Amino acid sequence: MELKQGTRKEHLDTLIRAYKAGLTYVWSGDIRRNAYLRENLDFAVHEEIIDIIFTEDYTAQESGWDIKWLKDPKNET
Repeated sequence: MELKQGTRKEHLDTLIRAYKAGLTYVWSGDIRRNAYLRENLDFAVHEEIIDIIFTEDYTAQESGWDIKWLKDPKNET
């Protein structure tokens, strides 16, 4: 995968922090406004570190991606 917004190490470092923080959801608004975050999620899926599932709550008027960690990203460095 060609990376334009960050290096492999930067993306892995971001994923390690997210994993340690217990991140399980990313709001769609953050993805729209942040190219690095979009690339980071694409990278993580490509590297089979996470699986993402789009979710929408019409009542709360919120959408985003649920994150399922497939492996610990620190083992990928």
